Amino acid sequence: AAAAALRTSEGAAAPAPATAAVEACVLGQGIQKYVLVQAGDRYFVRGDPRAAYHKDAALPLINELRNLGVAHEVLGGGRIVHDPANQQIKIYGHSFGFPWQGAPRHDLSAAVCAAAFPGVAVETSDEGY
Repeated sequence: AAAAALRTSEGAAAPAPATAAVEACVLGQGIQKYVLVQAGDRYFVRGDPRAAYHKDAALPLINELRNLGVAHEVLGGGRIVHDPANQQIKIYGHSFGFPWQGAPRHDLSAAVCAAAFPGVAVETSDEGY
């Protein structure tokens, strides 16, 4: 129920200028829950190794977007393993709080991560939790 209340918000339909300063991808190190959020034509990935639930990984970004008056939708989530020492990011799984509407879009998450971390190998899988 708490995640459902965070899934979408009202706000500006064209947020490009408003979100220009918002980082597209923020990850911690190690295994973490993550979410993919869409605001207008931009996608954002947020992961947090301390997050007990996917909503905990999403909340800082959602609050930032709401403060900017920007509408958003959490498209789904899963897990990310971010291994900076080995230049690897693995994206997989799903979120019970933010289930994907249709097939998982780890491909979009991978594109955001690859742009944020040039030179890092990014792989995806729809398997696992």
